[in-house]
This record gives sequence, structure tokens and C-alpha cells, in this order.
Amino acid sequence: MKKNTPKAVKTIFALICTLIALSGCDNTSDKNNSADAEPREQALNILRHSLQTQQGWVKVHAAEYLLALGYPQDLESIRQIFVDQQETAGTEPQYRIGIWRTLAQCYQRPDQRQIYIDKILEAFMDKDGPDVLHATETLAKLKIRLNDRQLTRAQSLYNSDDITQSAFTAWLLAIQDKTYTTKMLLREILTRNPTRMNIASYAVSFHKIKFGTAQWSELAEVIFTTDMDQKVRANLLAAALVCCPLADDLRYWQFYDELLEMATVPDKNIRRTVCIALALMDSVCETDVIRKLRDDKFPLITEQGEIDNPTNADVRLTAAWAQLCQLRKGHYGFRWLDWVVLAGYCLIMLVVGWLCSVRNKNSEDFLLGGRAMNPFMVGLSFFATMLSALSYLAYPGEAIKNGPVLFIGLAAFPAIYFIVGWFLIPKFMKSNVTSAYELLEIKLGTPVRMLATFFFLSLRFLWMATIIFITVDTAIIGIFGVDRSYIPLICAAMGGLTILYTSIGGLKAVVITDVIQTIILLGGALLTLVLITISFGSVSAWMPQTWPENWPQLDWSINLGGRTVLNMIIYIFSWHVFTAGSDQMAIQRYLATKDVKAARKTFAVSAVTTIIVQILLMFVGIAVLAYFQAHPYLLAAGTNTYDNADTLFPRFIVVGLPIGLTGLVTAGLLAAAMSSLSSGLSSSASVVAEDIIKRFGKTRKEASLSKVQLISFTIGALSMACSFLVGNVQGNVIEVVIKVVNLFVAPLFVLFFMALFVKKATVTGTLAGGLTSVAVAVSIGFYNILGIGVFWLMPVAFIVGVVTATLISTITNTNKETQK
Repeated sequence: MKKNTPKAVKTIFALICTLIALSGCDNTSDKNNSADAEPREQALNILRHSLQTQQGWVKVHAAEYLLALGYPQDLESIRQIFVDQQETAGTEPQYRIGIWRTLAQCYQRPDQRQIYIDKILEAFMDKDGPDVLHATETLAKLKIRLNDRQLTRAQSLYNSDDITQSAFTAWLLAIQDKTYTTKMLLREILTRNPTRMNIASYAVSFHKIKFGTAQWSELAEVIFTTDMDQKVRANLLAAALVCCPLADDLRYWQFYDELLEMATVPDKNIRRTVCIALALMDSVCETDVIRKLRDDKFPLITEQGEIDNPTNADVRLTAAWAQLCQLRKGHYGFRWLDWVVLAGYCLIMLVVGWLCSVRNKNSEDFLLGGRAMNPFMVGLSFFATMLSALSYLAYPGEAIKNGPVLFIGLAAFPAIYFIVGWFLIPKFMKSNVTSAYELLEIKLGTPVRMLATFFFLSLRFLWMATIIFITVDTAIIGIFGVDRSYIPLICAAMGGLTILYTSIGGLKAVVITDVIQTIILLGGALLTLVLITISFGSVSAWMPQTWPENWPQLDWSINLGGRTVLNMIIYIFSWHVFTAGSDQMAIQRYLATKDVKAARKTFAVSAVTTIIVQILLMFVGIAVLAYFQAHPYLLAAGTNTYDNADTLFPRFIVVGLPIGLTGLVTAGLLAAAMSSLSSGLSSSASVVAEDIIKRFGKTRKEASLSKVQLISFTIGALSMACSFLVGNVQGNVIEVVIKVVNLFVAPLFVLFFMALFVKKATVTGTLAGGLTSVAVAVSIGFYNILGIGVFWLMPVAFIVGVVTATLISTITNTNKETQK
């Protein structure tokens, strides 16, 4: 290492090398338990045999269980079987719904799935049709969102006199809005109407809906105090086991024991309910009952005293599926060396914060590192900040689900570097300010600066809260295997550690820890590629030989709604230019260097690193996809490679890495999150100190070091509190980031664009342009106005904002001249 490399970085580098060396010392690193192979094959054989030999709904159930397990070799077989079924039985009432439901699940591309969903919707809308009930149940199971006309139809069915139809429609209406799903289904259970209770509790189990502690207690009270037949009680017990927020409740195990006893009840539906509960509950449970049901130890007898083979087959295949789900719950998790690595990383972060705090003499040292930081390190810090844990998790998931289209958009970087390096950075470096928003006041006055401050702080609060929640919800919960009820506690711990070392050390601590975190992040991705390549024998073995059917075809057109190559180029260009030209986190990095040349070098380092790492993460996604297609039994129970694309990389960290290295790469995930959090805290504290405290304080003097540290701590605590609410936002990681986190990116850049490049911009025009830009962004992100897709949210919001600002500025200037 170079002589001028900080001692903290050298020390940490040595510790990381030691940890990597230790990771190979545990000879128990083989996580794949070969003892599972035989029961897994037995269960799979039952499912595959049932698919080939059984008829009707038993065949449908066998197909759906295999599809849920994600074995790629079964997909084409299932598809062909049910295409044939459609030709021979596609007009048979009720069963045809099962055929269409299965085929809809056989395809991952939305346009292919929609063909069969439309058939089901048509049956649902047919007032005189024979399939309305089955169509309603299928739409609920597939979580199909209804349009206004279909919702009107659903409301009429819900209000009908047919209790069974009304109850199934209540399920369909409940899943229309994630925010109210739990509340609506619990309300159905609390009616104590047997039919409504039965269907609502089955819906809870089917979707693995988690209740809050108070809601679960209400459900438990119903079970303890209501007399009901065994079928309804079995479904209620199953729901209680699947939706329980904490498995250490004594009532939970009471319900578990009672449900196991029901396995011998001579009723197919009750036995299937037992199997479904054992498959979907989070706990690893007793598998002896599952094996007995799978092996037909409790045969169902007809009234004539004969064995009911079709009924037994349905129970057997459900038990086989439950066994396969149970096998996916065991054997994986943190070992002692993983915990040592993770604890060592957390300790290192605190040490860095303390070492840097000793060198901070004033607020400028805390906020800007004394304006003399190494441009290479600052560039890596900028990259680590902009990538964030959201990107580290989202990019592999994006490659898995949609292929390389987004990554081709990286071709925009030469234009991005030219615009930022030669048009934006020189403007900022000439200013010699601490907060980027001082420039807005110099050009346009206090109101514009205050609006920019509001935009930036709103953006960063949403950003930091989302990073905390997504990292915990998508990665940490899956890696550690802890109950989801602990999400708030884990969010608090991760956020608290970041707040502590950032509030102590300031920008110096942020930059140094960002460099370390970048090394860990890159190491984790590279390590994943190396291990998967070794597993397959070569890179070509895991690279797709044909274009996967779920990936959209490469489309070079420009349209406002699709995922095309040119749309991705425009999206990436917009985000990077807008962020580099208006975000305090970016501008703070430029101002931390000595001159324009150094600042330009900082951005170049960040840009090159971003390109390399995004491409690297794309290949990580493709490799991880191939790994789980080859080893689908290593997927978490109830997940598949398409619908759970964002969680596959974290899952590989648990099941695919040797002991010790799991801890190191988990530290990399935490590193990416904490890197972004620390930068967000530092830049937000800078804005609050300069734009609010200094401006509106009694003395209007520079905030003291202790006050800036307190501001940083307070912002972090508020962001951590906001993270508890992010779970209510719908969508995958990419959608949440674009629609919520990036809501203020374009409006913020509108203000800077007017201040820096429009000479006759007025305060009124600029304020109007910024607010209009926000309105447009909200309309596109949440209401899909004019059919505009989320990838056009920022460019359209920027264009409308600038045009509005320019027009109003022109009108304002004209009026002034007229008055003169």
C-alpha cells in the first residue's frame, strides 16, 4: 500500500486478510446435507408420478407443487401436459379453470401469462357462467389486480346471498390492497361464520400472511372460544401456525400438537390442511407425520370399504410437497466463524469512527474533511454511496428477472462524464461553499434554497429509511433466518451502529469506511462468481446458452412505457446527471477535494467503478440464477427464481458460501447499507447545519462541532424510525427505489439547472418549476399518468419542470419590463 494510506485502512486490510484466511479453517464448510438426497428424491418421484398418472384437480395440485418447488426440468413437461389438457378438457366447467391456472404459472413473461389470466377473468365476469366461484378463488390465489369494472363485479358478488361465493370474493378483495389484506381477512374470521372463517383462514395460510401480535391473539381467542366442525378448526389452526409473528408463544405449540393429531382424521381436506400448514410454517417441525401421510400409512376408505386411490393420491402428493418444503428449512445458517467475522467488522467501524474523531477540530473538518482528502478515496466513497445496499441487492435480482437490458444502459456513461465533469463540477468548485444549496441562494434567493433543502432532506430521509428496511427485509432476515417480527430491532441495531460511527467521525470516517466497504462489496461479488464457476466447472457452464423466456427481448425503440434499451440509457443518464448535479452527497465529495481536476478525477473513479461493479453484479445475478436452477432444493421454502429474484443473492450467501465467508459477505451487505447511511447522515447534517441552523439561528454563526454531531445523530434516529413504515410500500426493490426514493431527484435538479444555466430565471418561475416537477413525478410513479412507465419518471418530471420554470420566468420578466 502507498505510504499516505491511512493507518486505519492498513490495519483493517490486514484484519480482513486474516478473516479470509480463517474462513478456510473450518472443515465443516460443506453446507449441503447429503442425508436429504434420498427423501428428496422419493418425494419428487411421488409428485412427478402423480402429474403423469392422475386426473383432474389431483393433476393440477401435483403440477402446482412442482412449479412452486422450481425444478426447471419439470417446467416444460408440465406445460406440455396442460396444453394437451386444454385441447381435451378445455371446455369442461370448473376443471378448465384449473388448467388455465396451471398454464398461467408455467409462464414467467407477463404477456404469456396474461393469455390465461384473461380467460379466467372472462369466466369471472360471466354472470351466467358455471365457473364464477372457481375463477374467483383462482384470481385470489394468483393475486390478480382487478380494474374498475372487475372490482364492481367483485363487489356485487361479495354482496350476494351465496355465502360461499361472498367469502371467496372477500379473499379476492382483500388481496387487492396489501395494506388492508391482514385486516380484511381477520375481519372475515371474526365473523365466526363457519364458511367465512374457513375460507379466510385458508387464504391466510396460502399466502403466508404474517399477523401482528395483537391480531394473532384475536385469532387465538377465536380458536379457544368457538365451537366449529373439524374442517374449519383445522384451517384456523393452520392459519395460526403460519401467520404467528413469534413461535415462542405457548399457544402456538398447543395449536401445533392439536393439528398433528388431526392427521389421522379420515378426511382428505383435513389431512391436506395439516400438510400445507407443516409446509408453510416457519418452524422446522416433526416430519414423522408427513412421512406417514406420504407413504399412505393412514389410507382413506370409501363407504364401500375400499381404498380411495384418487383421494389418497391427493393427500400423498401434498405430504410429499410438505416434506420437500421442510427439507429446505434446515442445515443453513450462521456458524461461529461467521459471527466472529461479522462482529470483527462492526468493531472495526467503531474504531475508525473514534480514530477520525480525534482529528476533527472544527465543523469543516467534520463536514468536508478539511477540504484536502485523497481524490481516489473520495471517488470510491462516492461510488459506494451511490451504489448502496439497494443496488447491491437489486442489480443481481434485475439480471435474474429481466436480463441485461438495464445494464446496456451503462453506455450512457461517456456522456454522463462529459456533462458532469465539464459543465457541472466547475460551477460547484468555483463557489467555495459548504452546502451546495448556498449556490441557489446566491443565484435566486432564500426561497429557492429552502425549497431545495426540503427536497434534499425528503429525498435522503426516504432513501435512508428504505435502505435500512430493504437490507433487513430482503437480505438479513433471509441470511440469519430470524423471525420477521425482529425487523424493527435489527433496523435499530444496524442504524444505531452507523449513526454512532458517523456522528463521531464525520466525513473522514465516512470516506475511510466507504473504501473498506467497497473492497468487501467487490470481494463478495467476485467470490460468488468464483465459487459458482468452480461448482459448474467453467464460466460457459453457467452462462445461458439460449435467451431465457422470462427475459424481455432486446428492443431498441423509444416508448414511454416499456423496458427498452434506449429507455434504459435515458434513465441511467438522467439519474446520474441529476444526482451528480444536485445531490449534496455528490457535491460534498467534489468540495472535499482541492480543485476542479481533483474533483473530476473523483467523479471518474466513481463512474468507472460503477460500470465495473454493475456489470459484475449482472453476472452475479446470472450465475446465481444458474446455481439455483441446478440446485432448486436449496431455495427457501415457498420461493422460486422469478418471483423472488431479489432474494436469490442473499440466499446464495447462506447456502452456497463456505462457513466464515458467509459472515464476510454478509458484512459486505451490511457495508453497502451502512456506507450509504453514513453518507446520507453526513450530507444531511451538512445541509441542516448550513441551510437551517446557520441561517435561522440566533447568532447565524457556523454551527459548532458538537452541534453538527448532534444533528447527525438526530437525523439518523428519525430515518431509523421512518424505516419501520417502509414495509407498507408495494413493489420490488427497483420499483420502490424509482417510485419513492427517487421522487425528488428530478425536481431538485430543476432548481439547480435554472440557477446555473438559465440567466433570466426568476424565483417565482423556479419555485413553480420545482413544485410542478414533484407533481409530475408523483403522478407517474403512483398513478401511471398517460401510461408513462417509471423509467421515464425522472426525465419527464425534469422536462416539465424546466419548461414550466422557464415559461413563468419569461412571463414574470415580461411583466416587470411592462411595468417599467
